Amino acid sequence: MASFAFLAAPLALMTWPRPIVDGTHAKLEYAEGSRDLLVIFSSRSTQKFQYAGTFADAKINKLFLVDRTGLSWYQEGVPGFADDLVGIAQRIRELKRLNRFKTVTCFGASMGGYAAIMVGALAKVDRVVSVSPQVVFHRGWDLTPPQSTPLAEISTSKLVREAKKTRFEILTSSELLDVYHASLLSELPNVKVAVAQSGHNVLKDWKINGILGPSVNSIVIGGEPVSNYSDVRIKTLAIKDRLKACLAAYYRRDFAASADLGRQILKFCPDWFDANAMVGVSYFNLKRFSLAIPYLSRAHTIYSLNRSIYPALIVSHIKQDSPARAQELVAEYTGLLEADGEDVAGALSKLAGVAFSSSAHEFSIRLRNTLRTDHGRNTVMDVYLTGRSLTAMDREEAAKECFEQVLARAAELKPKERWVVDKARERLSQVGALLTFLLVAAEEWLAPAWALL
Repeated sequence: MASFAFLAAPLALMTWPRPIVDGTHAKLEYAEGSRDLLVIFSSRSTQKFQYAGTFADAKINKLFLVDRTGLSWYQEGVPGFADDLVGIAQRIRELKRLNRFKTVTCFGASMGGYAAIMVGALAKVDRVVSVSPQVVFHRGWDLTPPQSTPLAEISTSKLVREAKKTRFEILTSSELLDVYHASLLSELPNVKVAVAQSGHNVLKDWKINGILGPSVNSIVIGGEPVSNYSDVRIKTLAIKDRLKACLAAYYRRDFAASADLGRQILKFCPDWFDANAMVGVSYFNLKRFSLAIPYLSRAHTIYSLNRSIYPALIVSHIKQDSPARAQELVAEYTGLLEADGEDVAGALSKLAGVAFSSSAHEFSIRLRNTLRTDHGRNTVMDVYLTGRSLTAMDREEAAKECFEQVLARAAELKPKERWVVDKARERLSQVGALLTFLLVAAEEWLAPAWALL
């Protein structure tokens, strides 16, 4: 009988041809000896492979995917890889079969988190780790694809429910919108939800605090449950309907309703930073500053590191004649921005804009003066808005100088800012007419007195 033992060694060394994925929007990196695949979806507004550095040392096969436009939530697929969400899931199943991968994990944040859930459910992968994902889309709300993007008619909750063997772990921020999305899946048996005290970009906060790499690798590669990172307890079942109604009211700018619904939510979760902030900001938008301060101050006490409430809280104190407290908060706000490596001048310029919109004109001018003297910033737009504030304060001559300066510096404006030139001319004509009126009125008033001399 013939012996084929001599073939054993060569067969043992043979390897199957591995598919190559190496494009601008899709890239597969193989790790020698690994039988596991990690699929990494990039977030919105980017055209680069995200988290490559975060997972650089992970001994696992990695498939990086980038959305076609950076804003379609993968509805329009990945160029050179697949045309839509269903196609992406099919390609991942194919790669698993051809490479004989043992397990597949999908990971992403925000838009990438949505894709991780959808594709993970469609492909019925082993595990999905999603950070602050969207689950449904409501036109007019934040974190929603542009109107021109055709949305797939697929129910996320239905897909997740049907992917019974897939484990879905959602780590969401404590923002109302993120908690709302997570709450839509929180009752499903194969879903675990944890809420982190953070703004929407949880991973950015982790990066600032120096824990991004270790934490993400521990969760995604090491299998640590996301519940270990939960530091906010929210009764999602009790507030889910109120949460949707509150957000819907806020996005349609019915701030009286969003404040009322926010107060109802606080009955169940009184120490929730973001619910207190929602009520406070709603009152702020209604210009009911005395009502805004208690809720914004409560939010500040709960989580003073969250910078989002500072503009409304500072301006509310200005409007309530508490300049000393406002100045303390400005110093605190500036310190946080510097510590986090943020654009201090840009943030103060936005604060000046908030003050301007709330008719806190003197404070707005003071902030713009600080920008000029301390940060070397004195844009044409800053000058124009200073002129607007001076006009509102009846300081016509000073306003006229600002509008004239705008015209003199018109060449510095970007094309989308050119409207400021026409507005400055219009304001100049109004200021000139007012000054003429005042001069004529003064002459008429003084005429009888001059006649007696």
